[in-house]
Amino acid sequence: MAQGTNKTWVKPLIITIAVIVVITLIGVFTLYGLNLFFKYNQAKIVKAEEEIEETTEEVKTTATVVEEEIEEETLSEETTIKDESPKVFAEGEIAPYYESLNGVPDEDIIGFDVSWDEISCLTFGPGKYLDINFPGGEKRGSVLIMLGPEKEGEDKIHYTVTELIPGAAWRGNSYYDRVITKTDWMAWVNLKVEEMKGAPNATDSFGCNTIDVVVARGEEILFQKTFER
Repeated sequence: MAQGTNKTWVKPLIITIAVIVVITLIGVFTLYGLNLFFKYNQAKIVKAEEEIEETTEEVKTTATVVEEEIEEETLSEETTIKDESPKVFAEGEIAPYYESLNGVPDEDIIGFDVSWDEISCLTFGPGKYLDINFPGGEKRGSVLIMLGPEKEGEDKIHYTVTELIPGAAWRGNSYYDRVITKTDWMAWVNLKVEEMKGAPNATDSFGCNTIDVVVARGEEILFQKTFER
C-alpha cells in the first residue's frame, strides 16, 4: 500500500515542474523578444534623430552659404558704387544728353528748373522768354540756352517759355558735375547754330537761314545774337 501511494504524487510533481519550466522559458523568450523590440525601435529613433540633426545642419550650412553670398554681392555692389566717380568733362566738351525730347510742349508754354551743374537748351520757332520775343518764321529758328546758378549747391533756377507752337520744339539737357563756364555754354551755342542750319529744321525741313540765340541765367541775359546762314 505504501509503494502505490508514493507513485501517485510523482506524476503531478513532474507535470508541475514541466509547467514551471515552460512558463519560465516563455517568460525568458518574451523578455528577450521585448528587449530586441525595444533595442530595434531605439536604434530607429536614434537614426531618425541623427537624420534630423544632419538635415538641420545642412539647412544651417545652406543658409550660411546663402547669407555669405548675399553679403559678398552687397559688398561688391557697394564697392562698385563707391568706386564710380563722376566723369569730369573738359571745358567746351558737350556732355551726353541726360534728356532729349522732340515734339514738346503739349501746349504753348513750357517750364522747368535748371541746377548749378546743368546746361538746358530749347530750340523752337516763335516764342517768348521774359521780354524777349523770338519771331520764328518759315526759315527762322530760335535757340534758348538756360543755365543754373553760378555757385555749387544754390537753388535751381526756374524758366518759363511762352507763346510756343505746341509739339514743334526740342528740349535737351546735360549734367557736368561741376560749375558751368562760358567756354561750356559757347560750345552749345556753336553746336545748336550749326544743327539749326541743317535738316530737319525750318518749315521746309532743309534748315534755317536765320537763328536767334539767347543764353540766360535766370533774368540775366549773358549772350544774345542773330546768326545768318
